[in-house]
Amino acid sequence: MRCDRINFYDQFHCPAGDCHLNCCKGWRVPIDEETLERYKKMPAKQRALALSRITKKEDTYVFRFREKGCSYWTKEGLCGFQKEGHMEHMPLVCRVFPRKQNDYGIFMEETFYLSCPYAAKLFLQYRKELALHPGEGELQSGAFTTNDDLDFLRELQRIRGELLQFIEDSSQLEDAYGRMLEWANRTQNACIRAQSIPSIFDINAQKLDIDGLMTDRMITGGFYHTRLKKNSPGLYALLDRYFKEMNDLTIEEAGKRQSDIKRVFYEANVEYCDFAKRYYQYYLLSSFLEVYDTYCFHRVLAEGIIHTHLLELFLGIRCLEKFDEKREYALMEDEIADVIALYERRGRHNPPILDNNYQILYEATSKKA
Repeated sequence: MRCDRINFYDQFHCPAGDCHLNCCKGWRVPIDEETLERYKKMPAKQRALALSRITKKEDTYVFRFREKGCSYWTKEGLCGFQKEGHMEHMPLVCRVFPRKQNDYGIFMEETFYLSCPYAAKLFLQYRKELALHPGEGELQSGAFTTNDDLDFLRELQRIRGELLQFIEDSSQLEDAYGRMLEWANRTQNACIRAQSIPSIFDINAQKLDIDGLMTDRMITGGFYHTRLKKNSPGLYALLDRYFKEMNDLTIEEAGKRQSDIKRVFYEANVEYCDFAKRYYQYYLLSSFLEVYDTYCFHRVLAEGIIHTHLLELFLGIRCLEKFDEKREYALMEDEIADVIALYERRGRHNPPILDNNYQILYEATSKKA
């Protein structure tokens, strides 16, 4: 099958037990039906142990959540199944993570979830030359499309290329957010009415301002949780510092302060002056074609804006933390990759948080419209 892969795909190597942000801790692991059936066919003792560690959340079977990590996570930092040489007993998501596969019927795409710090580090190293390279591959997991409108799929590929170029040409990504969402609204309406899709280069709109109140609602509406202190101490520290920075500020003052914090990151790390643009371009490469099934242009672009905004803020906060620790603001590549991974684990893989944050942005932009 034709497979378009992100250009640094073959550079990834999992450090296994040596990973400092192990993927066996901090989230619920979904268990696919095929793996669950394997557990049911295990010898009696192993079967009883495996099934006792599983529960059902809504419509998905998952391993029971433990603050110290997955039930099968060993002291060596490996999965117990992996350690015993039974990779086939690992849930499918564990076998392929952090690789992300999307099947579009006539071809598939493979990128990475940046919730892995080593994938995030590769993104930083290759961010100036992001591209999907054609090849061949075998589907293991991923989104299986139910759409068979190939003309629409090809149009989405063309549109993605135009959006990538639009971002490349934008001097300040924040200034382009309003145009992107206005284009998404018009495009959504054009699809409903079977009209031609406008070019984003022809769109004019007011600048989108994600003010202090919107940011605070995003962070307090599910993103922050006291359990993070044990589950994700690095993320908890960033959020704790955020609250200390914003305490007692008015909405206007908080908005100015968040802009100042973002500026700290860029002024201290001038080589990453392109971070927002590159991160959003990677988001488009890995996620934009989700529109093929959802037809939700606005939501897909809006979620990318939210992720970019919060990540810039957290990177600035990490600079402030480092200054308190070492009297310097500049971050090392590994430190930036860790912030990306910490954010994405909670901000990109938690549907209630995604729904809450999108609703906040949607309501704010709808009122202004």
